[in-house]
Amino acid sequence: MKSHASKTNLPQEDCYTSDNALNGGHRERRRIELKRRVMALQSRRVNLERELERVKSCLLTLDKQINNNVNFERNQNRVIEKY
Repeated sequence: MKSHASKTNLPQEDCYTSDNALNGGHRERRRIELKRRVMALQSRRVNLERELERVKSCLLTLDKQINNNVNFERNQNRVIEKY
């Protein structure tokens, strides 16, 4: 494909071929889009990891409460059986 410079008698170094300009622009847009996606996914990962830690903490607390409740009920049953 002939460049724009050869059609207009401009020096070759002053013009890009239409293919190069389009490809360069496309590559840059693609690079920016991929970078944006990576940043969005990294942010989402951090938020999900924080949420997972909160869920783990809640589950541990709930497990302790359940065990305390079971132990309390066992002790209550022992007291009732004595009488």
